Amino acid sequence: MDRATLSPSENAGSAKCQTQGVIDAGIASYTRYSSDNQDGSSIEQQNDVISAGALKQGHRVASELRFSDEAVSGTKLQREGLDRLMVLARAGIIKVLYVYSLSRLARESLISLGILKELVEVLGIRVISVSENIDTQVANWDLLATFFSYQHGQYIKVLSADVLRGLQYNLDNDFSVGDWCFGYHSEVIPGQENTSRFKRGKPRKRVVIHPVQTEMVRQVFYWFVREKRSINWIARELTKLCVAKLHGSRTPIWHHDTVKLMLENRKYIGDWQWGKTKIKRIPMTGQIIKVPRTPEELEDKKKDRARLRILDDALFYEAQVLLKQAGEKFNTVRRKDGTFKGPTNDHSQPRHLLQGAIRCSMCGSLFKTYGGSGRRMQCSGYMRRTCTASTTLNRDVVEKLLLDVVKQKFQSNHEWLQRFRQDLVQANLAYR
Repeated sequence: MDRATLSPSENAGSAKCQTQGVIDAGIASYTRYSSDNQDGSSIEQQNDVISAGALKQGHRVASELRFSDEAVSGTKLQREGLDRLMVLARAGIIKVLYVYSLSRLARESLISLGILKELVEVLGIRVISVSENIDTQVANWDLLATFFSYQHGQYIKVLSADVLRGLQYNLDNDFSVGDWCFGYHSEVIPGQENTSRFKRGKPRKRVVIHPVQTEMVRQVFYWFVREKRSINWIARELTKLCVAKLHGSRTPIWHHDTVKLMLENRKYIGDWQWGKTKIKRIPMTGQIIKVPRTPEELEDKKKDRARLRILDDALFYEAQVLLKQAGEKFNTVRRKDGTFKGPTNDHSQPRHLLQGAIRCSMCGSLFKTYGGSGRRMQCSGYMRRTCTASTTLNRDVVEKLLLDVVKQKFQSNHEWLQRFRQDLVQANLAYR
């Protein structure tokens, strides 16, 4: 920076730095922003304020000690830039740390105060919050830090309440809140193009019936209720017909759970409800968990949308009876959490010699056992109707061939075989 462009205070700070003879070592900064529309959020703006504040102290932040996290919430404890900062701080490299405000360290008071306590009281690092005029070398800094940290934490609560209120407004006015499922889509409401200042000019939308997907929903219920098709059969048929799932789906393949959720979805009879769960944060870590809302909390989150009904009540409730019967049938083989007691797909502890060992050369899917005895194997892609390889394998034959190869390996390396025998004897003695 040219001296001629400096303000008087910056000139004084620069002169002080020059009289000291050197730029202090170990001067670092940390910046963060979570969203583009946050006041003073950009990394450049924060760095400008920090540089000016550091210059007044006779400091200059080394470029390699500028740490930042972009588009990351301050409620999270684990952040890439913050993690790198703490590694160097614990290594004794950092002596002074500048932040724009304590909210950049964290929005949760337990997290921000915990970081401050470690930096200052454990590692002996001087921390300066430029915008809040907090300097840990000044007495009673912790009192100010506690006040501002609490204030920053309240921002998240207010923001959450504002978002919830906005969603409730959209629901009351029959606007789309992004909760439409297979069978529906959203379209722009005429005359609502620029009515929301919170959505950056994006137009208001409403949920409408998707004509093609609606017919497929009715077909699924017909298969399940009238033709008594299994849910797995329906999933395979939807995959075979290349029925496109919603845009957020990770795979085009339909599964049992996807079809079951469709059969249970009350939106198809016009009964729309959102907000069944709410987000809670664990204050010590910032981890997000979902918890169910109480019936009282859900009362104002129901919406009767008769115009979006695509099934009659009789067909829908017949499906619910069949689902309940199917669920009761398997209750004896379920754990308390609802998962099956049977074998898992954990290949680290295989149930048989070939589990996870054979893949289809056409689609790359694993071969899996099928049938009552489970003595034959087939491409799982073919089972889902996404692969045309119908080859089946006899487990007994393949296992014998594999064991013959292992036997040959044993017999061809006598030294290795002798060592294996010794280890086996020692293992037996230890077991006894």
